[in-house]
Amino acid sequence: MSAFFNELASLEGRYAKAFYSTLSSTPEKLQKALKEIEDFNALLKDHKDFSSVVLEPLVHIDVRLRVLERVLKAFDFSKEFRHFVGLVLEHGRMRYMKTIFAAFIRLYQKTNHITPVTLSSAHALSKDELAMFTKLFKDKFGPYTEVSAKTDPALLAGYRIETPEEVFDGSFQKQLRLIQQSFHER
Repeated sequence: MSAFFNELASLEGRYAKAFYSTLSSTPEKLQKALKEIEDFNALLKDHKDFSSVVLEPLVHIDVRLRVLERVLKAFDFSKEFRHFVGLVLEHGRMRYMKTIFAAFIRLYQKTNHITPVTLSSAHALSKDELAMFTKLFKDKFGPYTEVSAKTDPALLAGYRIETPEEVFDGSFQKQLRLIQQSFHER
């Protein structure tokens, strides 16, 4: 719990809290902001010409702000979102945008009692396996559990389960690491 509050006390956390508080009066605005965060991250990733202008500190700030506003307006981002990202850009904090957005999402999850769970396995899970794990996680963490599944062949076998508070590693990779450590200790 204290790690979460430390995160909110950080620079990124303060920006996230400020943005969250401007939108928290209506759940619809928060939902829209979550979608816009996802869309903005995709925009930066998929449009290198846009991201190279907006993220490049050597480009004059007026040019960066103008490009940011035009592109976000063209992609129908809300006035609040455009204003917030513009403010972050004006203050020279664009390099923190990912962590600001991550803190915003965690604040939303914490406020709404949502527990994100990431389930990693060495192979892709079937629909039945994913449904079984989702039920187990909801039984353990509550009805507002969001489960995402990842495939990580490096695990070799078994599962790795991550929540904001804990990591449960039952992978074969971990077992091999423990065996290796025991040999080194002898």
